[in-house]
Amino acid sequence: MENITLVSALAWVKRGVAKSEPEKLLLEKSQLADLIHGDGKAEGDEDEGSDAEMEETEEKVADDETADDKEEKEGNIMKGVAVYANPEDDPLITRHADSEDEDEKDDFILKPDDNLVISAKIVKDEPGIDVHVYNEANGDWYVHHDYILDSPPLCIAPIRYDPGQSGKGNLLAVGTFDPIIQIWDLDVVNAIEPIVKLGPKPKKGNARAKRDGSSQGHSDAVTALDWNQLCEHVLASGSADQTVVLWDLDEAKPATIINFFDDKIGSLQWHPVEQSILVAGTRAGKAQIIDARNIEPTSNAAWEMGAEIEQLLWDIHNPFCLLATTDDGKLHYLDSRKPGVPVVSVFAHEDGANAVSQSYGVRGLVATVGENELKLWKLTTSAATPELQAVHTHPVKMGKLFSVEFCPESANTLVVGGEGEEMVRIVELDKIEPVCTAFGAIHVQEDTAMED
Repeated sequence: MENITLVSALAWVKRGVAKSEPEKLLLEKSQLADLIHGDGKAEGDEDEGSDAEMEETEEKVADDETADDKEEKEGNIMKGVAVYANPEDDPLITRHADSEDEDEKDDFILKPDDNLVISAKIVKDEPGIDVHVYNEANGDWYVHHDYILDSPPLCIAPIRYDPGQSGKGNLLAVGTFDPIIQIWDLDVVNAIEPIVKLGPKPKKGNARAKRDGSSQGHSDAVTALDWNQLCEHVLASGSADQTVVLWDLDEAKPATIINFFDDKIGSLQWHPVEQSILVAGTRAGKAQIIDARNIEPTSNAAWEMGAEIEQLLWDIHNPFCLLATTDDGKLHYLDSRKPGVPVVSVFAHEDGANAVSQSYGVRGLVATVGENELKLWKLTTSAATPELQAVHTHPVKMGKLFSVEFCPESANTLVVGGEGEEMVRIVELDKIEPVCTAFGAIHVQEDTAMED
């Protein structure tokens, strides 16, 4: 992937979730030396010992506790891994910033009305995660901090839960080409390792995991992630190994493995109001609703889309239904009460409809992305048959666009990610006249907001 530059996934973090002043991790001299050398090995190390060293490193990252602590609480290895309750107690955290000028200090401290925008990026052979700050009121838009990954990211999922911090957290799950899910703490900058890794760990001696890797999680790339907001200790992941795994974050291990799929998982999402229901889509074009209480597949909750599913999205305004995009360029509307085929399908983009998002505050406002363009749609469900009407095609010269996400608090603002040099761009829809006309705004002015 040395010549690839793109943003593979985007996500918003709601206002007020992040700490106003993120913690700064102070690297020890030995860690800095490892980074400078680039291989993380001391001089004279041999490859024969690398597996054991990797296992030892993962164990240290996964449970930041003493041997006595482990004996007291074997059941919750994630507890307290994010940050210390009092940062002054953590020897790795420093708040000293005397060398920073006032502008840098002001940019570092997050305001109550700041959103974070997380982008999973691949810049040639340098994969990473960028944490942007967006402020709708004053127009702020900049990269606050970033993380370097050891494998190209394919999907991300914000998690507002941390077993070690009374359930409240600002974490990020990252899926890559490796079968391991990385969990990063977005409130800690300068981190060089995730706080925990979910998945199979190297075995010592002759110990073996199951051949398909199912006892520990996935055995291939992690291609889809979603956190269950209604059951906060549960994270769902989909993989190229044709399985969906439901992870117990309190235990940091798989709780349920769903393996009845016949192709790679491309998309999944939890239901917005039913905590045990999720939908998953495959590269072969099958969309399947799953009840975590009974994981056997049912034909009365499935659709054959006829093309690779790029994204599935529950309609937050009508949660019986879903939106879907496929690689043949179509946007679909599905009704869970009418399985088999979509109730509406429209052609959206010439080179594939890569992603779909829905405004939280403007009912019926839908966005899709394709090659160099963002398209806005009006979804009408009041009639006997739902309709998807094209409202506006907005040129975005960033190559192929892979992701689009509406801001959770601003009904008119979304972010797109693509291949171009800019890679990530904020788009304000209240400045686009056809969109304002379609959704009730009378005049197009800089400060005009669309009416719901």
